Amino acid sequence: MYVKIVKNFLSKTDSVLGLLDEDVLCVTDNLSVAENLEKMRLPVLLWKCEELTDKNIWKYRYVYEADKPLSEESLKEVDKDYLETAYYRLAGKPMTIGSDDEIYLRELCLDDVDILYSHIPAEGEDKALIGFPEDEEGFRLWIKHEIDKYAIYDVGVYAVCNKAGELVGLNGIEDVKKEDKKVMYLGFWIMKNHRHHGYAYKSSLLVLEHVKKLLGDKVEVRARIYGDNKASIRLASKLNINVDHL
Repeated sequence: MYVKIVKNFLSKTDSVLGLLDEDVLCVTDNLSVAENLEKMRLPVLLWKCEELTDKNIWKYRYVYEADKPLSEESLKEVDKDYLETAYYRLAGKPMTIGSDDEIYLRELCLDDVDILYSHIPAEGEDKALIGFPEDEEGFRLWIKHEIDKYAIYDVGVYAVCNKAGELVGLNGIEDVKKEDKKVMYLGFWIMKNHRHHGYAYKSSLLVLEHVKKLLGDKVEVRARIYGDNKASIRLASKLNINVDHL
């Protein structure tokens, strides 16, 4: 991903068309330019300084409130993680949250629905999935809801992938409440054909690390587990998190 300042938009033959196939975040302080770039479905971050006061700026998902006019130098002062997050959110691409030698954790995408749904067992066979939507459309809506939560809370449920890029399960934080972030609940599920490789433990460590980085000590992470799910209870103990028994 790279960042490109776009000050002027002349026509459809403008050189900005060369950006269409690139991993680029466009940054502009011009509302007309922003509107044209959006029509081209390019990720746009609007740079707001004092002279940009039009109320229409707030229709844009990412508005950077700056104390300096837009320039190459002032752009260098913006946090790189913020720019990267803006790009991935606006481009609709899943971000990688963390990784180790065997797995990586990334945000979910709608392409994951078919794979995940095909591995969900019959109702009641896997207690880690009790409460999940039973029909495919309901499951798709649940995935979309989780994707939408990333931009609101910065945390959520993620895809667990092995180093070969195979989707092997889910792990993340559920029941996130914007008004009260004192307690969050960790939830994990690994597909049966990918179990016994330590993926649940390794992905949980990545989730906890991500939450710690974002929220520090402001939140307690717990797990809600059925009393007869001994394996998950042992895992929670290994992770040093408290369990609310269901």
